Amino acid sequence: MKKTMTIFGAILFASVIMTSCGGKEDGTAEGAKSEAAAGKWDKLAQVNGLKPEDVQKAIEIGTKMGDCYQLESAPGKMDSEMTEACDPFMKEYKDYCVKTFGTDEYSGDKPENKKVAGFKEIMFDTRNDVAKAKKK
Repeated sequence: MKKTMTIFGAILFASVIMTSCGGKEDGTAEGAKSEAAAGKWDKLAQVNGLKPEDVQKAIEIGTKMGDCYQLESAPGKMDSEMTEACDPFMKEYKDYCVKTFGTDEYSGDKPENKKVAGFKEIMFDTRNDVAKAKKK
């Protein structure tokens, strides 16, 4: 079990590094952020029953969404939105969840609902990070 979790953590870390955007040239700040995110996603994945390939797919879709997500105009403004350009990525997310988990419903106590909720959290966290990096 410990070996499996070590491998899972390494896969998560590698996927975060591969999808990270920008950062300082020496990579230390971005590397620290990526490592923290990988640890966060590792626990989320474990709690919600996600496999490494599910986490990778959530990161992939979230990365694509970074371009079609508009950040808030001011902190706390709550005017964030996804443009219509995000529609194909939302469809991709829903299709993946239905095919993989049997549903795209994230509310509920069933294991498949928890998997979708975890997937969405990783996907949207990635989307937000990409959008913030592009705004700078």
